[in-house]
Amino acid sequence: PKTKQHTLFDWESKEEIRELLSEGDTKMLFITAGMGGGTGTGAAPVIAQVARELDILTVGILTFPFSHEGPSKKDRATSGLSKMKQYCDTVLVISNDKLDGQFDFNLYFDSRFVCADDCTGFPKLYNSLMESFEYYSNHSLMGNISGNHDIPRFISYAGKALSFLEDEKEAGWERNVEIADTIGYYKLKLLSAFNLTIPGVPVIYYGDEIGMVGAGDPDNRRPMIFEGLNTFQKDVKNTIKQLFALRANNIALTFGEFNLIHISNNVFVYERVYLNNKVIVMFNKSEKAITLPNLEEINSYKNHFNSTTLNEQIILPPYSFDIYTKQ
Repeated sequence: PKTKQHTLFDWESKEEIRELLSEGDTKMLFITAGMGGGTGTGAAPVIAQVARELDILTVGILTFPFSHEGPSKKDRATSGLSKMKQYCDTVLVISNDKLDGQFDFNLYFDSRFVCADDCTGFPKLYNSLMESFEYYSNHSLMGNISGNHDIPRFISYAGKALSFLEDEKEAGWERNVEIADTIGYYKLKLLSAFNLTIPGVPVIYYGDEIGMVGAGDPDNRRPMIFEGLNTFQKDVKNTIKQLFALRANNIALTFGEFNLIHISNNVFVYERVYLNNKVIVMFNKSEKAITLPNLEEINSYKNHFNSTTLNEQIILPPYSFDIYTKQ
């Protein structure tokens, strides 16, 4: 909260903090903060100090920076932690390096842009994925999200209901944001197939499994639709069901190594390999069908979606993907 033009957590606001903690006869206080930046590192010790002066039992729950964030942030975090230990009765420290999983927003923002925007190529997405592997490894539990409650629905961009250049929250207040181009449903299937076939944990924000639309918060929190789905929504739902079934029945999609086979602006082909279980995933984000040379041993694989083979070549329709599993 903000009071009198400055934040509650300024040193100048100690008396306001004291007043708030005194209200209701506070007996115990939990302070959660991230160490190493400015807000948590500076504010948490101030609150803890006031709580100590009021004889309130205080527990600090703090996170410590990732090792890749550098010595400067680590030094600030160490200083903040030292102050918290001075004022808290108990301090719990969680190293970010020890966290098993969290949402990979950096990867999401790039995958959203690449899958929704026809002018942005797959190399941008591949580079983003490699950066995630570098930071978290390719066997982490990072959450690969389809969206969340703070940002516009993916299909709002992919279906041309929303522009990347406009204020997404203002759009939700000013007009009824609805899908303008049904090609957005096909692009949503591309994003879903990517999230469900790369290392990590696929996370679907409610409604994205049927292509619910919405601008920025709160327009993206519309009531869930359970009945009366249109043909495109049913198709997205069935496709995601099939993707989850393939993931459940192919251990390579959960624990397999990731190997790039081919990449261009509009085409992305990779494989996941775990012992004898091999899965090949291919995408076409262009408005035209594309032809791929017959991949090695592809005749021993089974395809599950939209591609066809002709004269030992694989044909992928516009805005589509396919998954080949070793038979």
